[in-house]
Amino acid sequence: EALLAGRSPAGLPGLAWRRDGLVEVAPARAAAAGLDSRPSAWEAGVLPHSDYPAVCFEASRGCPFDCKYCDWQNKSKVRRYSEARATADMERLLTALPAARVFVCDSDLFLDARRGERLARAWAAAAAGRPCTFEVHAYLPRLDDAALRALDAPQFTVCVGVQTANPRALDRVSR
Repeated sequence: EALLAGRSPAGLPGLAWRRDGLVEVAPARAAAAGLDSRPSAWEAGVLPHSDYPAVCFEASRGCPFDCKYCDWQNKSKVRRYSEARATADMERLLTALPAARVFVCDSDLFLDARRGERLARAWAAAAAGRPCTFEVHAYLPRLDDAALRALDAPQFTVCVGVQTANPRALDRVSR
């Protein structure tokens, strides 16, 4: 709201910004328990920037694992936007940017396999007839037949981490 009103973000917890070429960081804030309570940039019309068709999109935050090789190694509680919110925001995104390249920046869309399946189906329906793409991350063993069928749309690229079958190696990387 401060930025929309043209005010400085100084003092607003949880923000970082640039001023005069330097990065300024406000104090940390507590994580929101219910993500749906956060305002939607898509609903508010703050986004998108049509000059940048590559978009990061969150359906959840956090990761319960502590893999030594991963960017998400925070072993934190996973907090999720409701399926209704994640679907509505994706529909808003694709209406505004029909050719968007959407990076779904969840640690694993299929941590809850059935939820991931429902979101993939909803997003594929929203993408029908649009030249957009989705990149999602998933742990290969979680991709069962139902999940793979939900991802069977030309818009999806699925990134999976290839690990090892060696139990000792898996233990060493906290898997």
